[in-house]
Amino acid sequence: MDAALSAPPKKRTRARYVVLALIAVGTMINYLDRSLLAVAAPSMSQDLALGAATMGVLFSAFSWSYALAQIPGGMFLDRFGVRLTYALSVGVWSVFTALQGAATGLISLIVYRLGLGAAEAPCFPANSRILVSWFPQQERARANSVYSVGMYFGIAFLSPVLFWVTGTFGWRALFIIAGVIGVLFALLWWQVYRDPEHSRMVNQAELDHIAAGGGGLGLFTAIRRLKAVYERLGPELARAGLPLYAQHVDPLEVGALVDVFRAERDSCLLGTDAVRDGVDVPGRSLRVLAFDRVPWPRPDLLHKARRERFGTGSGGRSWDDALARGRIAQAFGRLIRRADDRGVFVMLDAACPTRLFAALPPGTEVLRLGLAETVELTKGFLAEQTG
Repeated sequence: MDAALSAPPKKRTRARYVVLALIAVGTMINYLDRSLLAVAAPSMSQDLALGAATMGVLFSAFSWSYALAQIPGGMFLDRFGVRLTYALSVGVWSVFTALQGAATGLISLIVYRLGLGAAEAPCFPANSRILVSWFPQQERARANSVYSVGMYFGIAFLSPVLFWVTGTFGWRALFIIAGVIGVLFALLWWQVYRDPEHSRMVNQAELDHIAAGGGGLGLFTAIRRLKAVYERLGPELARAGLPLYAQHVDPLEVGALVDVFRAERDSCLLGTDAVRDGVDVPGRSLRVLAFDRVPWPRPDLLHKARRERFGTGSGGRSWDDALARGRIAQAFGRLIRRADDRGVFVMLDAACPTRLFAALPPGTEVLRLGLAETVELTKGFLAEQTG
């Protein structure tokens, strides 16, 4: 058994907490802006001659557009990403917040409340996407609870300030001030936020920590062994909260399986050559890649013809070696794509010829170990990345 290893750096930055602070503030502004109407209602209803039933319609208008815009907002988020979506969402809802301070009657207020609800719709889907991108699985519940505090912090502790602003400067000033603050936050977000792989605040050690526990890819030369391994590993990984997907087991085509594996950083995937060819995930999301056997070419008629035509000596063994080395090199390239990527490459075939490892990049450490030693070494390697 052979394993190729490289060690990660120890210290890591804390950029994810800056991002968490940003979404906590964004969530606080989100809830404050939708709640300002309750603070301004007594003065507003008197100035604009709005009755109780009319005010009820105004309060409801936000929820109408907020609900209707959830799916379109999610689609926009998928298409354009978190940074742009969040900045536009905060900026646009803040403009509608400020416009409420210039309202002249019921119609304009309804329009502005509808605009506010639609613009706020992508906020929480974006928050969820950010937590998945920036926090490892074991930290996401805590991170979710921290930003959720923002939902009620503003209402709980800033209400006296809001009523003071309304009493001192009027209800129109309340909306305008809140809108200006929101626009300024949208500009701050645009300047500061980047996805982890593009952020200048984060180093490789934190990227490794974010993907802690990471993904594992098992490549098989026989479907029968793939299914047998799936039956044994599936229940154990499920108890550990780790999804396991498998070609020829899950009722999904290969492209869909690879997309799921790419999106879920803690998932594991079992497959054959088609999976190896299709996997293209960030290096920090793929931590372990294992072959069950040397990926020798299938001895069919086409291979035999090519072997006779291109093989040079040793009965065509050089052709077989070249194909196997190419497949090993391709698989290793899925695991280690950049100089700062880290991972474990395992060949579970004691009969693997050493000459095939010439396909690995220069400087790659190759160890011949027993199964128990390989498991312990891999566990230690992954533990270092989460520490």
